[in-house]
Amino acid sequence: MISKSQKERLQKHLKKDWIQSVFIELKRQNITSSRGTPYRESMIRMVFIGKIEHDGIEQAIFDVFESRKLEFETSEKNKERILSQE
Repeated sequence: MISKSQKERLQKHLKKDWIQSVFIELKRQNITSSRGTPYRESMIRMVFIGKIEHDGIEQAIFDVFESRKLEFETSEKNKERILSQE
């Protein structure tokens, strides 16, 4: 289950459009409901805030977090590199 402190750290890097990224990650990992349909946005939000526990959705959220954090760090390094060339 996602704890309150984890949620706060996740929110810092996920910002907007994170649910769409989680949908894509769930599809990539072939994680669906018991009926074989994609999970609803409300289910993903409930897992994110810690109301419901679901290992597959949690892992998808953390995978999206990890990729966005890496993108952010790469972007920051590129900015520093470009600015140091002046």
